[in-house]
Amino acid sequence: MKRFYQSAEVTEAGSQYGVMLDHKTIRTPAKQILLLPTRQLADAVAEEWNVQDTKIDTAQMPLTRLSNTAIDRVSEFRKNVVLEICSYVQTDLVCYRVHQPKELQKRQKIYWDPVLTWFHAHCDIQLTVTTGLLPVVQPANCVEKIERAVDVLDNFVLAGLHTATTVCGSVVLGLAIATGKIDGRTAWRASLLDEFYQIEKWGADKDAEERHETLRCVIESAARFVQLAKTPACSVLE
Repeated sequence: MKRFYQSAEVTEAGSQYGVMLDHKTIRTPAKQILLLPTRQLADAVAEEWNVQDTKIDTAQMPLTRLSNTAIDRVSEFRKNVVLEICSYVQTDLVCYRVHQPKELQKRQKIYWDPVLTWFHAHCDIQLTVTTGLLPVVQPANCVEKIERAVDVLDNFVLAGLHTATTVCGSVVLGLAIATGKIDGRTAWRASLLDEFYQIEKWGADKDAEERHETLRCVIESAARFVQLAKTPACSVLE
C-alpha cells in the first residue's frame, strides 16, 4: 500500500488516546476507532506510521498490529484468549529439562530456575519439572490459579501476553514478560536455549538464523507493547 498521508499525530479522547493521519482517525481492520490506553503507546504507534516510506510496510508496525488485536480480537474473544494462555502450563517449555548433556542442563537451570521460582510465588503454584519424555501432570488447580493472575490484565496487556506466551511456548516466560520480571531479549534467549546450544555444537544455517531473528523481533515487540500499554492500575497488580 502506498503511503497516503503526510503525518500521524496523537489526539486525546477522554482517558484514552487516538492516532490521526492528516487529521483523520485511524480505524482497526474491524472498523473500530483505534483508541489506546496510554500516551506512550499512542506516541509509539504514531511513530510507526511516521517512519513509513513511500509504501506502508505493516510487517514493520508491530505495535499497531498488537493494538488492532487488542481492540478487534481480545475484546471480543477475551475468555478464549485467557484460557489459551493458561493452557500452555500443561506443556510449558521451562518444565521440560534434559538429563544430558550436563552443560545444557546447567544452562536450563541458570535461565529457567529463577523465573520458575518467581512464577511459583506470583501464582502460588509449584509446577512439576521433568527430565522425561512423557508429558508431566501438573497440579490439578494450576490452570485456575494462572487464570486468576491473567484475567486481571486489561485487553492490551493480554494481547501482548498472548503473543509472548505462544511464541515462547511458555506461560511462565509470558507472564514474566508481562509483569516486567524479564525483558524480551532475555525471554527470547530462554525460549531458544536448546537450539542455541545445538548451534554452538554444530553450527547454524541461514534459515535457522532468520527464524531466530524473526522470533526475537516478535518477542521484544510484545514485551515493549506490554510496557507501553500499562496504565498505573496495571502496575499495581505486578
